Amino acid sequence: MECSFSTLRDKGLLKGTIKEAKRKRADRAAAQYSTNKRTEYRVIELGPDDTREVDLLAYDTFPRRQRWASARAEGKTFHASAEDKFWDWKDELSWGVDEVDAGRYSRRCRYRKINYHPFVKSYGYATETRLVATIWDKRYRYRAPRGWVYGMDTLGIYIRRKNETRATFRYHLTSDDVRGGLAAMRAAGIQHERQRREATRSLRAQKRATKAREAFRKMLPAVGVWVSFEDSQKVGNCASGTISWGRSHGLDHRKRYPYKLIEKLSKTHYSIDRVLAAAEDRTIDDLERGYCLIN
Repeated sequence: MECSFSTLRDKGLLKGTIKEAKRKRADRAAAQYSTNKRTEYRVIELGPDDTREVDLLAYDTFPRRQRWASARAEGKTFHASAEDKFWDWKDELSWGVDEVDAGRYSRRCRYRKINYHPFVKSYGYATETRLVATIWDKRYRYRAPRGWVYGMDTLGIYIRRKNETRATFRYHLTSDDVRGGLAAMRAAGIQHERQRREATRSLRAQKRATKAREAFRKMLPAVGVWVSFEDSQKVGNCASGTISWGRSHGLDHRKRYPYKLIEKLSKTHYSIDRVLAAAEDRTIDDLERGYCLIN
């Protein structure tokens, strides 16, 4: 893609910088779901508060029912076609209980298992600057906070900073966020950004640690790996079994033995490969630490 941008710039067809052109392209790609058409509604998943509330309502309304399943958000069930228009029965309800047939209990039993899913109306649509949503039986209309924009994708309705184009930094709204107002949505977006940055730092640190361990692993042939009784116990082998196995091959469990010697006996027991891997990991730990913990 960068090569194409460079070609356009060389031909004089690109105005501005390549970075700015990439940003505009990403905005156009994200805007394919941002529309004023009110037929493109998105389901807004339930937050913990709404989930708890509809669960309690369902349990109180139908106390004798069993096999309750998790509560879920229900979208706009209005359907339109070229010939006619019709409404689903759920259109008239802000919440309810959906019955799902889960089959018979057994071949001999004629009774069927019914799962009950409480649901709440929770859907909406968004443009970059406006959000319109219906939660339970209430309509919400918001303008985007300063420096933030709304958007829609296959996962729902999200909020992000205006200058942030990375998809991982999109925070998809829940019904609790929408009912909480602009402050709640903005705070949730900021918290999501913080979690994403922490996850990125953790992943980078993990990659650096993995790279360092691979460098130490390449040093093992030169340093030498010794296998001990503790390595066998570390992988879950019992002490008595380890001592018995060692005695049958003329080995003393109080001593350490070279890696290659134990490797030759790898076919005598299924756990030898795991013991060798544990010895390698312990040796790498010793190299990273700078000293050995075994005598």
